[in-house]
Amino acid sequence: MSATKSKEIIKVYDALSHPLRKRIVEIIGEKKLAGFKDLKDMLNVSVGTLYYHLDVLEDLITQNEERKYVLTNKGKFALGLLSSSEEQLKATGIALKAKEPSIFSSFIREIAFGRRMFISVTSNPLRYIPEVLMIVGFGAWIFAETRIEPIMMFYNNQPTWPSSMIIIAEFVASWVIIFGLCEILSIIFFRRFGGEMNLLVGTAFSLVPMLILPAVLYANNLLNLGLRVNWLWINVFLLIFQAWILCLLTAAVGFSKGLRMEKAALISLTVMYFNVVFLVLFIRGL
Repeated sequence: MSATKSKEIIKVYDALSHPLRKRIVEIIGEKKLAGFKDLKDMLNVSVGTLYYHLDVLEDLITQNEERKYVLTNKGKFALGLLSSSEEQLKATGIALKAKEPSIFSSFIREIAFGRRMFISVTSNPLRYIPEVLMIVGFGAWIFAETRIEPIMMFYNNQPTWPSSMIIIAEFVASWVIIFGLCEILSIIFFRRFGGEMNLLVGTAFSLVPMLILPAVLYANNLLNLGLRVNWLWINVFLLIFQAWILCLLTAAVGFSKGLRMEKAALISLTVMYFNVVFLVLFIRGL
């Protein structure tokens, strides 16, 4: 067997490594075609979860003119592989070894992207409403106390309005606007509907890094820690926090809308772009 053929088989097995994706291919193979609702009802999964696994199987399945899912030629090939045992494939010289994630990659998934947290959120978003209220409430309060104006993912340390209520309203509005942009862009870019509550909750969690700076400044003033407020260094840390926010927002979009990370990143980066454009216009208007 050629090396190209072996790589193709290994790629197919990677796509079918999840039992849900394997079952999707089997269902479509048995029925010849299946609609999205049919698959969702048969598999008993959320819209976002099903979208995600269908996205991973994009080389194996496609949609016909009636938007029903059918197997591609690669998908039919994959269906045939499902009936082959691993021992038979090894006999042809193909090694199917699962890759263990490195410690670094595990750290990235769990800390930077909050993988476990968002998996839990998408399984039952209503369970996290108290945490969301705490994040939004604390964020609104800490920004008002430190007189830092939140502009979506950015800060203005010289707010144009003296009212604390304005700053509180701006933080809540930033959360809602980021959620709304992600929702709209998901529909425009990838036609992904559903998962709104997952995304709303996930967006709140993605803003947690934004609360670190005002919390540190508030603690410094309250406890007289003697930390020098150097906005040059603060801006450096802001870049780190904003990168973290982007990672978390990407994960929130990905898990809520069932998108792979590279597609979800396109949405979060577009939101960041809108934020930068608005910030430039806002500063010019001062």
